[in-house]
Amino acid sequence: MNRIYFAFLIVLLLLAFNMGCANPSRKYPADNITPTNNTESEETRNKTDTDSDVDHDSKANDEEKNKARSLIKENEAKIERNKKQILSQKEALLETENSRTRLSSQISNCNANLERAQQQLINAPKEKKRVYRAGIGWTYESDQAAISSANQLVKQYQDQLYSLKNEMQNLDRTYALIQTEISQLDAENSRLQTENTQLRRKFNLSE
Repeated sequence: MNRIYFAFLIVLLLLAFNMGCANPSRKYPADNITPTNNTESEETRNKTDTDSDVDHDSKANDEEKNKARSLIKENEAKIERNKKQILSQKEALLETENSRTRLSSQISNCNANLERAQQQLINAPKEKKRVYRAGIGWTYESDQAAISSANQLVKQYQDQLYSLKNEMQNLDRTYALIQTEISQLDAENSRLQTENTQLRRKFNLSE
């Protein structure tokens, strides 16, 4: 009996084995697993990274443009302030030049007066005055009052000329300082305008 049962089991195993060989196309659960497309996933990640880089670059470029616009605006405001200051300095320069012209005329007149006073001082001792001296009688002497007056007049014009020349030196220094400041403001405006032009070209900004 055991032999018959054992033989029956062998037959069943052989049949099962034959059926498996006869259906080689049969798929097991593991065969149904679809392999992952690594190339497609990598391309997707690369595209995402690229898009992220582009967005980052675009944002950075916008920030630089905004900074450039702000700087241009600040420069333009500074240029306008400089222009007003230049106009004011030019008015001061004209006033200083007029003062120098008037002072030059005063110096010229003072020089002429001083020359006349010096000539009077030279001539004063030559002017004789008749005076009476005890024990001598009448005699002619230099007019001491005229000499003293001529001396005082010479000193007066000398002091006046010294003061006028000092004033002219101060005006000359003021004139030179104003000219220097105007030149510096003009140079700064030129630099700012050049900087604005370069920024507009670099970031393609309109005027």
